[in-house]
Amino acid sequence: MRTEADLRLIHALQLEPRAPWSDLGRALATDPVALARRLGQDRRRGSGVDQRATAVVSAAAIVEIECVQGKAAQTAWLHVDHEIVRTIDHTSGGRDLVVVVATSDLESLSTFVIDRLGDQTLITRARTHLVTDVLVEGSDWRLNTLSETEAQRVPRAKPPRPRAARQVPPDLRALIFHELYRDGRSPTGNIAAKVGVSNQRVTDAINTTAFGRTRFRAPMSPAAIPDGRSARGTSCRCLPRRSTSSGRRFRNWRKSGWPSPPQAVTTSS
Repeated sequence: MRTEADLRLIHALQLEPRAPWSDLGRALATDPVALARRLGQDRRRGSGVDQRATAVVSAAAIVEIECVQGKAAQTAWLHVDHEIVRTIDHTSGGRDLVVVVATSDLESLSTFVIDRLGDQTLITRARTHLVTDVLVEGSDWRLNTLSETEAQRVPRAKPPRPRAARQVPPDLRALIFHELYRDGRSPTGNIAAKVGVSNQRVTDAINTTAFGRTRFRAPMSPAAIPDGRSARGTSCRCLPRRSTSSGRRFRNWRKSGWPSPPQAVTTSS
C-alpha cells in the first residue's frame, strides 16, 4: 500500500533522480537515512522507481514481436537489461510483446533490431515501426504530490564546473553509462573504483553528459502508480497526413487535466 510519504519521495526523485539524500531530507523535512531505507524497501518489493541513465533519443522504434508458443516471458527476460530497451509489454492479440527501443543513433537501433532480434530462435516474427515524432514524452510526467514550494526545494542537477573537460572520451562515457544504466543513483566513488579513474573525473563526466548526451530518469513501476490506475498502450490508424494533428489532440487532453491523460504519444511509420 503506497503511503503519502512514499509518493512524495517518488515525486522528488522524478524531479532529480541523483539528488543527494541530505538534500532530499531537507526538501522533504524527513530524515535522509529513513528516505534511503524507504527507497531500498520499495526496490526490493519491485514497487518503487527504477532510476537509471538513458541516452538522449535520436532514434526510436516500437517493435511488435511474435514468439514461439509459451516463450513470451523467456523472450522478454532476454532483453530486459539491454541498455536501449525502454519498455517491454506482454500483450494479447496479433503479437506477444511490444518493445519500445530508443537510442542516440540509428546505427545502434538497427543493430539491435536486425542482429539481436533477428538472431533469437524464440522469435518467429518482428514488425518494426520507426518513431517519426515524439509529441508527449512519458518521462516528463510527474506525480505532483509535492506542493510547488516543496518541489522548488528539491535541488536540480548542477552544470559542469568551469575546469571540467567539455568532452568525455567515448570509452569512459560508455563505462560510466553502463554503471548508471544499472543504477542511476550509484555513488561516484563506486563508479570511479570500477572504471579506474578519479572520483572528480567521474563527477565531471556525469555532469557533462547529463547536460548533453545522457538523461537521468525515474520511471515508476506499475505497483507504484497511485489510485489503482494502470498504464495501457493503444495504437491508432489515422487518416492520411493526419497522424501529427491527431497526436496533438492527445497531448492537449493531457494538458487539460483529463482524469487519465495519455503519458506518452508518438507517431510512427
